[in-house]
Order: sequence, then structure tokens, then C-alpha cells
Amino acid sequence: MREKSQIDIDKEFISDIKDLVDSKAEYLLRNILSDLHPADISEILDHLDEQERNFVFEIIDTEKASDVILELDTASREDILEHLDEVQISEIIDEMQSDDAANIVQELDDETATRVLEKLDFEESQEVRELLKYEEDTAGGIMQLEFVDVYETESVRQAIDEVREKSKDVQKIYDIFVVNREGILVGVVSTEQLLMVGPDEVISDIMNTDVISARTNEDQEEVANRFKKYDLVTLPVVTPAGKLVGRVTIDDIVDVIEQEASEDVSKMAGSVDEDVTETSTLRISRSRLPWLMTALVGELVAAFVLSRFETSLNAVLALAFFLPIIMAMAGNVAIQCSSIVIRGLATGEIRLLDVQRQVFKELRVAMVNGVVLGVILSGIVSFWIGNLEVALVVSVALVCVIFFAALNGTLFPLILKRLRVDPALAAGPFVTMTNDTLGILIYLGIATLFLVRP
Repeated sequence: MREKSQIDIDKEFISDIKDLVDSKAEYLLRNILSDLHPADISEILDHLDEQERNFVFEIIDTEKASDVILELDTASREDILEHLDEVQISEIIDEMQSDDAANIVQELDDETATRVLEKLDFEESQEVRELLKYEEDTAGGIMQLEFVDVYETESVRQAIDEVREKSKDVQKIYDIFVVNREGILVGVVSTEQLLMVGPDEVISDIMNTDVISARTNEDQEEVANRFKKYDLVTLPVVTPAGKLVGRVTIDDIVDVIEQEASEDVSKMAGSVDEDVTETSTLRISRSRLPWLMTALVGELVAAFVLSRFETSLNAVLALAFFLPIIMAMAGNVAIQCSSIVIRGLATGEIRLLDVQRQVFKELRVAMVNGVVLGVILSGIVSFWIGNLEVALVVSVALVCVIFFAALNGTLFPLILKRLRVDPALAAGPFVTMTNDTLGILIYLGIATLFLVRP
């Protein structure tokens, strides 16, 4: 049974922990930590500096440490792993399920990873090496090799014995997978089914042959969508030939969903591969600079377009007053549309077959919003500068800019998805760059056409 924390981890509690660390009170710290859930301990460690964190982690027993290190954020885990030697790391990994062990080894540098694998017992080492063959973000990369499988020709009594035997190594047994003598997945039986039928029943007679599975090379996002669509708690993973090699459980998918969501938000903000708890200024700067430079190039293009309308701005100075409004509204509309599309693509609610329907829906909404905002802006401009002609031009330009911003924000993610590029990239500097240039061109183009006399 997992431990339950009875302590609120607030600033006062963290301060007390820091005081105990400063006084090197190992015995008191060990007693406090022994009653806490690994997730609570990881929260404590995340609030400590590197030296304090390493001190506390070293006094945690190995079994609990293996759970704690999995709960830590990336930056804290990297700091701790750098402080440990290969013997300590191998002892911690030895307590983990195969998928978690492979994830930890994957975060190590090549030299350390090799030494750690050599320290593990042969069977554990082989399992980790097997998982490391798969890409990190595929079904094979997130699966665990611990599962319960039985032959289709076995009896229920034999299957129950198999479950009892493997329960020592396999956590959270939801389903028993059924294979033939070649190891090909042919069915699935729930633990509840085994208890509800007679012990002499043959597995092939009670198994469900309509098995939902995942291929080892499938993207983890597709696997997560399958869990959601079919309300699964576990999913068998097979090779392209159909041989059963592992399983993915719902707790793995929760991590995948969190990871995918974090990546999408980071990409939309132009800060790819940056951990929220990262403290290194150089690492953060290195992850953000490429996207900021891309945005800078885009804005230079927009500035060049703006310079081509110098005559128009000089002729009707009031046009410059409303340029920030046009740009801001266009940006907001584009981000709204792209965010909806990206979320829909990620959750499977929007498919590439739905492109036409989604585009027309966003354009209809954009037209309604554009007209409403255009009427409001027209009234304000007319009252402000007392020029009805300028007011009408500005409001018409706003409607047109919002329309094309919606088109841009909707199509960009869909096109990237079609090209097999992560659509989350579309909501960052790329949409902003395209939007600003297009917005300036439309606004000043309409103004020049109707207001500037030759």
C-alpha cells in the first residue's frame, strides 16, 4: 500500500526542512521522509537548492528513492543524477519497472549509461537495452516489458496460476493477454473474467478476440488518443508482425498527455525544450533565441512593407494611430484559431478529413466578429477624428484583416500536420510573422486605394 502524506507542504514546512538540512539532522529527516509519499518528497526536493537536494536524496532508502526520482521535474532529476555514481544509479534503477528504468538511462550521458548498464544484473540490463532500441516518443519507447500473457490453449486454472506467479514482478494487472505458440497476440482476458468462469474452461473459449493494440513504432500521441477513444487502462504493444512485446498502462499515458501538452505550450510560446524549473540562464537563452531571431526576421519584413507606404502615412497621418489596433486584433484572432485547431488535432477531435468544415467554421466566426468590431471601431474613429471616410476605411480594413488572420491561423496548423510537421509550431513566431506582414499590407493597401489622392 502506498504511503499517504499527513503534512501540508507549505513555506513553513520547507523552511523547517532547510533548517534540518543545515544542521545535518539525518535521523530526524529520515523519520519525516519515511512517512511521506514519493510525490510529496519530490515536491520538497524541487524547493531546495542543489546542495540541499542532494543531501536529502542520499538519506532516502533505495526503494523509495526509485519512486521519488521519477516524480521529480527534469532539471532536479538531472542535478541528482549528475551527483550520483553509477553504482548508486544502478541500485535505484534495479527497483524500477523496465520502462521507467529505460527513461532514466536515456537521460544519462553515453559513458555513464554504459557503466550503469554494466552494473545491472544481466536480465534487467537486457530489458533496458531492448527498450532503448525504440524512439523515445513511440509506443515501444513508453511500453514496459512486464506483463502477464497466457497461451490460448491453457485452462483458466493454469492462467490464474500464471497471474499469481507473475504478480511478483508485474504491477497493476488489469488484463491478461492471450498469445499463440508463436507469441502472436490473439486475444485478451480480464482478471474479472477469470474469476467468473469455471477453472476447467479453455482460455480460447472466453477470450475477447477483438483486441485493441499499438505497434511499437506508433507515435505516443496516437497511443494516448486510443486510450481516450476506447476508455482503456492498458494497451498491448506488438511488433509489425503482431508479436506481443510489451504493454502501456494508463499511468504512462497520463505522463504522455502532460508531456505533449507542455511541449505544445512551449512551442506556441517559442521556447522549445525548455523546462519550467530550469535555472540555467544560458540553457534557457539557447532554447529561446532561435525563435526570437525568426520573429525578428519576420518583423523586419513587416517593417519593409510598412516603409513602402510612407507616402500614404504622410498623406493621412491618422492611419498610423490605428495600426497597433489592427495588428493586435489580427494577432488575437490568429492565435485563437490556431490554438483551437492545434488542440483539436492533438486530441483527435479534428482530423485532416475535417479541413473544409473547420476552415469554413472559423471564417464564419471571423466575419461575424469582424463586422461587430468594425462597426464599433468605425463609430469610435468617426467620433474621435471627425472623418467618416477614414472611419469607414479603418473598419473595412479591420474586417478584412480579421478574416485573413482567421484563415492564416486555421490553415497553418492543418498544412503543417499534412506535411508531418508538429502543428504546435504554427502558433509561435510563424503565425505572428505572416500575420503582421499580411495585416499591414491589407490595412495600408485599402487605405491607399480609397484615401490617398493621386
